[in-house]
Amino acid sequence: MRSILSTQQNDGSFAESGHVSSYLQGGLKSSSPEALTAYVLVSLLESGDQSDGVKRGISQAVQFLKGKLRGMSDTYTLALVAYAFEVAADPAKETALTELMKKAIREDGTLHWEEASSGKTESSPWLRPYYRPRSADIEITSYILLAYTHRKDLQIGLPIAQWLAQQRNSIGGYSSTQDTVIGLQALSEFAPLVFSSDVSFTVNVKLSTEVSYDKTFQVTKDNLVVLQEEELPTVAGKVVISAQGKGIGVLQIGVTYNVKTAPTDNAFEVVVKVGSSDNNKVEARSCVKYTGDGDNSGMAILEFGLPSGFSLDQEDVNKLLSDVGNKIQRIETPGRKAVLYFDEVPKSNELCVDIKSVRTHAVGKAQPIPVVVYDYYKPEKRATTMYATQDDVSLCDVCTDCANCVPRTRGSGHATRAVSFSHVLVLIFTLLLYHIY
Repeated sequence: MRSILSTQQNDGSFAESGHVSSYLQGGLKSSSPEALTAYVLVSLLESGDQSDGVKRGISQAVQFLKGKLRGMSDTYTLALVAYAFEVAADPAKETALTELMKKAIREDGTLHWEEASSGKTESSPWLRPYYRPRSADIEITSYILLAYTHRKDLQIGLPIAQWLAQQRNSIGGYSSTQDTVIGLQALSEFAPLVFSSDVSFTVNVKLSTEVSYDKTFQVTKDNLVVLQEEELPTVAGKVVISAQGKGIGVLQIGVTYNVKTAPTDNAFEVVVKVGSSDNNKVEARSCVKYTGDGDNSGMAILEFGLPSGFSLDQEDVNKLLSDVGNKIQRIETPGRKAVLYFDEVPKSNELCVDIKSVRTHAVGKAQPIPVVVYDYYKPEKRATTMYATQDDVSLCDVCTDCANCVPRTRGSGHATRAVSFSHVLVLIFTLLLYHIY
């Protein structure tokens, strides 16, 4: 605690010391001392430390924020400050929340807030539904819900909680780690205010185009915290939902789909060049560059797809991580791709990474592989490209029993090559006989 308080300025603020990783900034990209001071103030208040030094630090931070409140226009900072004032039980909380309510967006009985520069999702030609809304919007709305939860205000808190619950993706989170953490914190702290063990209701799901499908979910006090799932048939038409009984629940439908061609995004550029490659290894260089607003991106992810039948060599992964020049913070290898985490991608020059993969098993008729780069906290800012290897493994190399495939010849690398080679031998032998006789 002494270490934190030692960074407090004479005016009560807490200033950034050096470069703060965007991994830790979440949806907030402002470098204002007001935002950081509000963050630290909440931490000091929630620590429960009653020492004189902490009390003095809290008092100075509150006074600093109160002095800046009148000219505070950034919605994210204002939400943080309002929550800090609420936890501190300072009367300035009323002024902050009043200003926030002027910025509130009311839609279909819900309440939420947006970052001033985020705009509507419809302004972009193509955004995945599960990436709406922006991470910053989730965090802003979550801090405001925490403030109203602290004062046990159900009238305003409930429509905020409803909006947050509706924005979760198919696996229960949001776009990134930080907005998911703060979003779930807000919902979990609000939940006890509306919780009731007197729950008993059913939810019926039908499909307009498949009359035989009829699924009923039963929710009681014995299973109210149990996740119930059902995979719907792949059919067109409407999903007809009806509920009956007593209690509160959330029903969510996840939809996946493909697009023929993803439109270009101006936030990044990504280029892949395949160097040496054969049937057993592929060496590729991926270069990315930030083209959006500002000098650098926030924390960025490069998802480098691997050819079918190939995987990363662990020794090569270790070399990538040890190379300080490529600015890789972390590498994950889920499935057939390498996920590289960068603290930021520069705008002034390309950031290039050499990726080597080795064959683990033969796969015929391999298709082009996607490479995607995107902002970790604003995944709608992305760019995608495809690359192909020079692999000449045919389907017959993998499946000799398939139609039109000649069985593999003993000692031959490929069945089709064995046939071609025998034709060459016959031709040479014929020519020799012609010259002899």
